[in-house]
Amino acid sequence: MNVTLGVKTLTVRRISLDWEVKGSLYDAYEEGAYKRKLYALGLLRKWTLDCIEKDVAWNDSAAKYAEEKAAAGEKLIFTVSGSSRYAVDTNVYVLACIVNFEAVGAQNIRTFTITLQEA
Repeated sequence: MNVTLGVKTLTVRRISLDWEVKGSLYDAYEEGAYKRKLYALGLLRKWTLDCIEKDVAWNDSAAKYAEEKAAAGEKLIFTVSGSSRYAVDTNVYVLACIVNFEAVGAQNIRTFTITLQEA
């Protein structure tokens, strides 16, 4: 599975997709009964990516790149390809990122979880 966020290729251990319908509920009376109907405007999709980096300098880190783009409010292209399980190609905003600096001897290992929302 190939995953990219903007210009960075991510090593992803897990992708979670959460979506919800956005719209409004309204009351209706149909066929002699009260109904609660939905006027759907569309879906709001959010992804959570669990990533890992090994031997990547902080200045070249995808986590740092995501932080900079989030601070600027920039849209990024998010793609998942090369897998029959899931594929996506859309624009997203970075909503959050949790970075863990692993203490594994002298190794440079970083794990991070990025939350993306469709733009």
